[in-house]
Amino acid sequence: MLKLNPTAIEILALLMETSPRTVSPADIAEILWGTRTLGCSNKISIRIHEIRKTIDYNSANPQIHRSTLSIVAAIV
Repeated sequence: MLKLNPTAIEILALLMETSPRTVSPADIAEILWGTRTLGCSNKISIRIHEIRKTIDYNSANPQIHRSTLSIVAAIV
């Protein structure tokens, strides 16, 4: 069982729905909360870190990837 807070679950669900396309933090904020404010960026980064820590813990094949400007889930 994955232990994630509700915000992280929302972000993970969005990444799974849009996989393999990349999604920018601004797009995540717009889709989930209806805003593109910069204040959401840190919140999203923290939740992505939590998702990675939970899903990719000691993984040789990470499922959550982050480029400079976007995030993509490689759901297998």
